This record gives sequence, C-alpha cells and structure tokens, in this order.
Amino acid sequence: MRLNDESVFERIFLEYWERMYDICFHFVGDRAVAEELVQDIFRSLWERRDSLLIDTGIENYLVKAARLKSFEHLRNTAIETRNLREISYSASAAGNHTENLVYYNALTEQVGRIVNALPEQCQKVFRMSRENGMNNKQIAHSLAISEKTVENQITKALRTLRLHLGVDR
Repeated sequence: MRLNDESVFERIFLEYWERMYDICFHFVGDRAVAEELVQDIFRSLWERRDSLLIDTGIENYLVKAARLKSFEHLRNTAIETRNLREISYSASAAGNHTENLVYYNALTEQVGRIVNALPEQCQKVFRMSRENGMNNKQIAHSLAISEKTVENQITKALRTLRLHLGVDR
C-alpha cells in the first residue's frame, strides 16, 4: 500500500487516529504527550510516503508504530530523569563541597585562635607536633625538654581545644 495519495492518507488518519491515541495514552498516561506521539507518527508517515511500503497491513503497522513510539518516549523520559538526577546530585555534591570548605576554613580559624591563646611553650610544642609533624622525641630534643613534658603540653593543648570546640571524649 502506498500513502502518496492525500485522500488515502486522510482516510487512514481519520480511521486510525483514535485507536493510536488510545494505545499511546495507555502507555504514557498523559493526554498531551499521547496526542503529540500520534501526530509524530502521522507526520513521519507523510514525510516518508513516497518511499514507505507497508506489507503487513496499515492497522498492524500503525499499532506497532504507536507502541514503539510510546516505548521510545518512556525510554527517553527515563534517561532524561536519570540525567537530571545525576546533575542534581553533582550540583548538590559541589554545593556540599563548598559548604564543607567554608566549615573547614571556619574551624581552622577557630583552632588557630585557641592555639594562639595557649601559653607560649604549649603553643610551640603543639605546633611542632601537629603542624610540623614532629614526634615527641624530636620535639623534646629540639626544645631541650623531657618527652614527658612534651606529652603533658600536647595533652594540655588538646584538652583546651576539646573544651573550646565542644568536643566530648
């Protein structure tokens, strides 16, 4: 069957439009989308009318086209939803990263103020330990004090930090 005759095409459109609409609506559940899908099918038929040859019967062809178009729409919608979810997650993660960076900077500043308020010897020992990565033996040797004094100074600094930061241990 060839669809290159406008009156044949119009008769097919009028006869099968509603059935195709019902099929599309059944799958997609949205009236406007179902209408659009049926219009797309008929537009495609008209555009390919000179080269399209339908061997199976027009009704079978149109029913199959309506199902395939509906499934294609559902697949595309699912992909779009997944992509939007991924974009939303990425944006949220980026937002969380920025928020975490702000909290980190604020906490670092607060720790710096607390450490600056420690007695000079305690500050020096704490910074050598935490900022310079020195162990107790290296600090003791560097400052010419006992390792026990180093341990006591670090313990004092950590206790002060926990107290001011509200960290329970």
